Amino acid sequence: MNEYARKEAAIRRILSEQLKTSVIKKKLVYAYDKNGLPRIHEFDLVANTENGLLVGEVKSSSYRNETRYWTTKFWRVLGACVYLERVEASQKILVLTEREFFEHFKVDAEGLISEDIKVKFIQVSDREKSKS
Repeated sequence: MNEYARKEAAIRRILSEQLKTSVIKKKLVYAYDKNGLPRIHEFDLVANTENGLLVGEVKSSSYRNETRYWTTKFWRVLGACVYLERVEASQKILVLTEREFFEHFKVDAEGLISEDIKVKFIQVSDREKSKS
């Protein structure tokens, strides 16, 4: 299992404990094409909670320099938000695992993503990653 997959699994475990329900990776329909066929995306976080369906994405991008952030990383994470905006869910979250990236993204994405998407920072320790 690679580093990203370990972080993603750790986030599912952390959220499962917090929400007291199972958080899984799951394919969901987020839209339909012009022929009425479903468009499907595998979301990193899916859970049935007491507040309804929670759907989320996990991104572990780091902020090492401004150029790389603006040319690729910011837009890649923003792309994940497009899927979240389209899926039917009562709760939508974007979990970022790197603090500096989170701090920049939270400010820079304001007004670009729906207010329905909650951007959260969850740090994954080496100990939590090793449980995967």
